[in-house]
Amino acid sequence: MPDLTAIAQAVDAFKAMKDIAQAMVGLRDAAAFRERQIEFQQRIIDAQSAISLMQEEHSTLITKISDLEKEIARP
Repeated sequence: MPDLTAIAQAVDAFKAMKDIAQAMVGLRDAAAFRERQIEFQQRIIDAQSAISLMQEEHSTLITKISDLEKEIARP
């Protein structure tokens, strides 16, 4: 008859192996998530930079229009 202690140890070992495997999958998934999160954040930064450039261009155009209107209004 098998030793119940040995069976319990084997069951505990298999449970530990299952827990470790699940943790490894979680780490892989977490790493992939972080990679996508970093990529997403980079796209946000790119969008913010583009918006900033558009705002600068908009401001420059408003100033130019204002200067031209003043020039036209001069007698």
